Amino acid sequence: MKLRATLTAIFALVLLGAVARADEPNISALMAPAQRLVDAINHADKALPAHIFTKDAVVLDDFAPYLWAGKTNGRSWYGELVGTTPQTLSDFAAMHAQLSVDAPKFARVTGDRAYFVLPATFDFTESGKRIHQTAQWVMTLRNVKGEWLIAGHAYAIASETATPPN
Repeated sequence: MKLRATLTAIFALVLLGAVARADEPNISALMAPAQRLVDAINHADKALPAHIFTKDAVVLDDFAPYLWAGKTNGRSWYGELVGTTPQTLSDFAAMHAQLSVDAPKFARVTGDRAYFVLPATFDFTESGKRIHQTAQWVMTLRNVKGEWLIAGHAYAIASETATPPN
């Protein structure tokens, strides 16, 4: 009888542990669209890869016009960032941009919506100087047909330093 009670208690604890883990956010699933975006930027890809943004994504960033929403959503923002003509694409590639992110500092999932904060660094060359930015990249996501997509993001620069050319 004592063995049965012990086994029942162990089973209940294991089951409760599985339930608790099921409520925790799946960080790799949440990070997937952000990582695809980071990879595209780092490779200066002309076209934004599929499965990153919702159709109505909102983007805030540190270059004009600073806000992309509605018809000028994530896809338009990406074009403004990396360029849309052979010359502007070449200019972006010449910047040798390198964006990197760490694991989320904070993540919350409620149903089909998610929010997380990524520490980020962005290094690029501008006017002959190497620029180093640190930032907090805030993202909201929506689960669309079983896939997490970025519904909004804001890249908040915390610091920026320039290194003169060697």
